[in-house]
Amino acid sequence: MKQVAVIGLGHFGEGLAYSLEKLGNKVIAIDKNIEVINKISTAISTSLSLDATSLNSLKTSGISNFDTAIVGFSSDLDASITTIMHLKILGIRHIIAKAHDEIHGKILMKVGADEVILPEKEMGQRLANNLKYSSFFELMYLSSEYSAVEVKVLREWHNKTLMDLEINLKYNINIIAIKSNGNINILPKADDILKSTDTLVIGGSVVNLESFKNKILEKRIYSEQYS
Repeated sequence: MKQVAVIGLGHFGEGLAYSLEKLGNKVIAIDKNIEVINKISTAISTSLSLDATSLNSLKTSGISNFDTAIVGFSSDLDASITTIMHLKILGIRHIIAKAHDEIHGKILMKVGADEVILPEKEMGQRLANNLKYSSFFELMYLSSEYSAVEVKVLREWHNKTLMDLEINLKYNINIIAIKSNGNINILPKADDILKSTDTLVIGGSVVNLESFKNKILEKRIYSEQYS
């Protein structure tokens, strides 16, 4: 389980906070707008109304105990820069920042961001991938390097255990959950048996997930042609 702070709860930050929480992470969500905080407070581990450009406010939030911080706003360059510099002072190991264009992104990298997200560009790539794999995969955007996919169980996986599939070992990705008839089994065990109606939630690096998708799609096409 990761500890992730999401700062700025616009459409991007709010959606990201929800997704991270659903994937089993401990999330702290931060925004100046108390109405936004009240809206998400029941769904997120911790939600705080404070000004992230204030170093003292960030100190009192307990954010220094978190592994990763995501700066989810990009409309105010000065506020982005100040927030990132504060996060560096507080010793956050990995800082991800949203940028509205590549120049903005380069500036944020210069002042301490470890990774920059260009949502419009990357959402376009996600849409293209979703259209390509819409009948089989549903992509969930996490960052430019990491994602998760929902994969419908293949015919040859029916009645097999996760240990039998060896997906983790073969592709260096992790099975996060199994969806089954409206229920979600978070962090399933190796001896859990798959049913035909199940869907696997799998997370990992974009590179490894892409390799996994290609291999599994080949199997699916072959199965459809020769079954």
